[in-house]
Amino acid sequence: MAVDAFQQAHLEKARQIQNEIYRSMNPAQKLQISMQMYWSAWRLKASWIQQQHPDWTQQQVDDAVREAFMYARS
Repeated sequence: MAVDAFQQAHLEKARQIQNEIYRSMNPAQKLQISMQMYWSAWRLKASWIQQQHPDWTQQQVDDAVREAFMYARS
């Protein structure tokens, strides 16, 4: 995806604001956000696998997600 100069400037400003927010957080807040991101990624991966394999049981889906996360595969 090509990003023009206008979009690039806005992306940079957004990164600066995001960095300021992260710097203002204490370690517990950062851990909480990282755990939320982890479980969001887990649910997204599980949804994708379920969509690809509608006949699989929940256990099979969970096993596939666990394997993907263990070996950092897509």
